[in-house]
Amino acid sequence: MISDAEQAGRIQPGKTVLIEPTSGNTGIALAFVAAVKGYKLILTMPETMSLERRVSCSRSARKSFLLPAPRGMKGAILKAEELLASTPNSYMLQQFDNPANPKIHFETTGPEIWQDTDGPRRFSSLRCWHRRNITGVAEYIKPKKPSFKAIAVEPTDSPVLSGGKPAHTRFRESAPVCSSILRRDLVDEVITVSNEDSINMARRLPLEEGLLVGISSGAAVVAALQVAKRPENAGKLIVVVLPSFGERYLSSILFEDSGTRRCRFPRQKFRPDPWLIKVGGTTIDAASAVANREDVATVLERDPAARSRLEVYLCYAGLHAVWFYRMNHWLWNHNFLLQGALAVASKLVGSPALRSIPEPKSAAVSSSIMAWV
Repeated sequence: MISDAEQAGRIQPGKTVLIEPTSGNTGIALAFVAAVKGYKLILTMPETMSLERRVSCSRSARKSFLLPAPRGMKGAILKAEELLASTPNSYMLQQFDNPANPKIHFETTGPEIWQDTDGPRRFSSLRCWHRRNITGVAEYIKPKKPSFKAIAVEPTDSPVLSGGKPAHTRFRESAPVCSSILRRDLVDEVITVSNEDSINMARRLPLEEGLLVGISSGAAVVAALQVAKRPENAGKLIVVVLPSFGERYLSSILFEDSGTRRCRFPRQKFRPDPWLIKVGGTTIDAASAVANREDVATVLERDPAARSRLEVYLCYAGLHAVWFYRMNHWLWNHNFLLQGALAVASKLVGSPALRSIPEPKSAAVSSSIMAWV
């Protein structure tokens, strides 16, 4: 969309301020391109969007505005139009009505699917999520394959394409109206999918297929399975476009029961320095204990996800490895492992002569004794 506007002379880097309403994903992409090309970007979005998308937009764009939940995506569009009228040298790309949106899918996504699926011999059925995807892809493939069917998917609670009213769903926003870039004559069928089915499928996909995707992708797969179960579709090739990435939904309902809640342990039972142990009346490596505490302090300072010392001690595997290395290094330097191995061997064999065996000089022998202990 930005390249198309530049070629048409409507925008210019360093001078034009881009303004766009978004639910998050398009806004993040626009922010990347605007930063590289030198544009100032202002985004408006509903506050119901996931925390990850809100943070990404706020950190990437020059300004971002969150609109109250009841106003939804339509409120974001109205706010963008208000900013457009009051901001000099501003331009709104209008993703819901921009012909460059489906055009790029006609030029790239459609040919990619056609070639990768050996379209002339096998291709028969497709379902997409976004109206910009389905329009561009169908425009490319239908003239080549008349039997090709384009099937759109939308939430049951907001069946805009099916003629219903737009509404806020638990996990996403639909476009407020059937946008002008959608060619309904190319859409053969519209399938509605419930919130629960979409979420359940999005939770299954990473476990069963290794695909960490968002809720919209779960809905697309649910619809694809429904179509695949029809007797008339036996043996046909079905392509599903998954338009959402799971890491942008970590704070949403999708991950509510994923077992990521923090474990709470009684603080009074926690030993702050687990590697401070006594061997023969000697405390092991006080210097390493200080270093361990410094490691924890560094993690708390640099990792915003770390909320307590207890969490760092229990959950950071990398620190565990470092601490374990420090302890074993000190034990090896002080001959504790060798003495322990000889003492055990002496008791097993019953020969006090083993106590007089000198320390092995070979690193291989030393390593084997350590492994045996």
